[in-house]
Amino acid sequence: MIGSALALAPVGTVTSSSAFELSGSAVNIAGVPAWPILAGDSVTAGSSFLTISFRDGSRVTLAPGSRLKIDSSGSSANLTGGSMQFLLASGSGLRIFQSSDPVLGRSGSISTGSSPTGLKPELAKLPPPPQPLSGR
Repeated sequence: MIGSALALAPVGTVTSSSAFELSGSAVNIAGVPAWPILAGDSVTAGSSFLTISFRDGSRVTLAPGSRLKIDSSGSSANLTGGSMQFLLASGSGLRIFQSSDPVLGRSGSISTGSSPTGLKPELAKLPPPPQPLSGR
């Protein structure tokens, strides 16, 4: 029972100013500031940027139309389409992948060359990288 409860614990939260897709289901954001994301989930940004804040303080910002897959253990995130920026918290064990290839570094911008919607991602249009959360 405890193992199954841990498997359902969120690995982070998703925030966006427009509807997005979470594991194949459309999410209407009306009235809900943040949605939980679980290990094994995939998320596709809608028409605006989407931010995933992980429990360890790491953050990922997906460009519109971009897709990210969280592995079944919640320990890695794979950009499968589009572009994103990431910032891993100090001591984070989260691993970042770009189309199944490991990405080195604690922060940066990556792109797969195309988004699931067929639009070419434009890294120049991404907002500034996420800032570390204050220790206060």
